[in-house]
Amino acid sequence: MMKQWLQHLLARQLPEWVRLRLERATQHLAARVLKRQQEIERLNAYIDGMEQGMRMRPKIYLQAGGKE
Repeated sequence: MMKQWLQHLLARQLPEWVRLRLERATQHLAARVLKRQQEIERLNAYIDGMEQGMRMRPKIYLQAGGKE
């Protein structure tokens, strides 16, 4: 319902220059969203690698030789 109303508003009620400006703004925002999603995927891959590296590192055991 809302999408149909918005399409009607864009097609019939708004001047052409406003519609074109909204389309450009939408394209710009979609590009920013895509860029952010790619950055999030890259950072999640980095985090996964760090977690795996932390699990794989050798454990350090300290043995304190005490006097008996």
